[in-house]
Amino acid sequence: VVVVEVDPRLVEYIEKYAQDENLPLTVVQNDLREPLSQELTGAFDFFFTDPPYTPQGADLFLDRGCQALAEKGQRKGALAIPLSPPSLQIATQRSLTQKGFVIDFLDPGFNEYEGATMQGGTSALYGLMLTQTGRHKGGAHVGRLYTAQQKPHRTKTRRRK
Repeated sequence: VVVVEVDPRLVEYIEKYAQDENLPLTVVQNDLREPLSQELTGAFDFFFTDPPYTPQGADLFLDRGCQALAEKGQRKGALAIPLSPPSLQIATQRSLTQKGFVIDFLDPGFNEYEGATMQGGTSALYGLMLTQTGRHKGGAHVGRLYTAQQKPHRTKTRRRK
């Protein structure tokens, strides 16, 4: 199992946990906005991703999942993301289709995030199979990935009495 994580604090935490529990786990620090390293490209039969809950986040993480999958083999993945309003689901499904994925199964109540308010703190699990390779963007991604970056910032105003 290989975990790709951008935050050095989480990399350290995951490595320590894996060592303490004697788990066969490798942690690679990498910002997924950049392409995967040569060692990770085409090296896996399966990926699991829990991207930022925006169409851009899903698109980026699915791109990296495509990059990680081997040309031959199972070529399967799992995407944990909330069942969003139809406009956002369309964007996610468009990304899946453009990259050559089909949905094998859907578990609408896959997990819950403690303290999360987005989409009720629950994500669905999309089971995916890559039917066509080479349809990912591959290059660096730019733009807003997180929901806080999507919404215009509001400033508080004080009312005078």
